[in-house]
Amino acid sequence: MISDRSSRIFYTKGKIVGLTEFLLEDYRLFYQTWKDPSTQRNFNTKHDWESYEHFLAMFTNPDRPPQRFNATILRLQDQVPVGRSSLAPAHLEPDLGVWIYEPFRFKGYGTEAVQLSVDFIFGEFDLDYIVAGIYEHNQPSINLFTKVGFFRALELDEVEEDAFGAGKITQLGFRIDRPNPVVKARNERFGG
Repeated sequence: MISDRSSRIFYTKGKIVGLTEFLLEDYRLFYQTWKDPSTQRNFNTKHDWESYEHFLAMFTNPDRPPQRFNATILRLQDQVPVGRSSLAPAHLEPDLGVWIYEPFRFKGYGTEAVQLSVDFIFGEFDLDYIVAGIYEHNQPSINLFTKVGFFRALELDEVEEDAFGAGKITQLGFRIDRPNPVVKARNERFGG
């Protein structure tokens, strides 16, 4: 954990964003993101919650299995939340989800947030790999996760009905393995 002048606890920091504790107040921005049609399309999920309170109750229900990791992505220059990162509950595959809130997309925050998330998760959890499911039409996310080091894992592909009525749609599986400490140390030593 990293201390900071802000009231949030930082898990880790990069050059432009940091991962901080996800506070109750952060659900409001997360709710706004889920109302965005492009976000729903990229997660193949249509949501029309009756109210913010209904949305909040669903995510804070004590019977809901907790995420292994849940963080707000905070822009460091002004402490503005720009997204959310989370790792699926322990009974599921270690699936990384990263949401960059609509006004902050395509500014480099996502790439650094995914890299910080991967590094933090491998440093804190005894996992050999992390997965990510990305729908075939979401080329920006495919490019981002691939840039960070995720590779296609065909065995994780899932074909399902498109929530928007376009027939079948494929969620492509991606995976990144825990770095081998010997190879990582050698690469760092020799600049590879």
